[in-house]
Amino acid sequence: MVSKMKILMSLHKVHPNSELCASFLGGCTYTPRKNKILTMEKVLFFCCWFATLGTTALLLFWSLPLSPFTHPGITANEAVIIFFPVMLMRWLALAVALILIVIAWGRRLNMAMRWIVGLSIVVLALHFVLGVINIGVMNAWMSIDHTKTRATNAVYATIYFGLPTLLLLLTAPLMLSAARFLR
Repeated sequence: MVSKMKILMSLHKVHPNSELCASFLGGCTYTPRKNKILTMEKVLFFCCWFATLGTTALLLFWSLPLSPFTHPGITANEAVIIFFPVMLMRWLALAVALILIVIAWGRRLNMAMRWIVGLSIVVLALHFVLGVINIGVMNAWMSIDHTKTRATNAVYATIYFGLPTLLLLLTAPLMLSAARFLR
């Protein structure tokens, strides 16, 4: 009678790029190495990254007639409501990119699943706080107040576009470094 260990070892010699793991039913299956990032995750990350970049560029283009970019600039009216769905798409795409980074680094550091989930919740909570701050800054920037100057509008616009752009610029090197280490 051939032992399971001999079968597993012979199968491992056939497929050296795979690790063997025993399933819960007692059989053997092949799983990719735990330290590899799947190509689909990379594709999803960069799709989300470019979606965030594109929506930020679209929001910047739509904001060009407003105060800090043109002087005196048009006042915001109810047509600015179109900014909100695009902002939502931007922050959701950025949230997915951040979660993929947490998963990649969790694998890189060989963290237990509960730590990856906990870290994901913390990252999403911080991301939510930054999104609420971004909405508040947008509200202050778009509000009609006759005491605002062009400089205050420039500060609001810089914070409004700088916050997601900073997160966007931080995510790409984090994912690329995780992908380099996880080959």
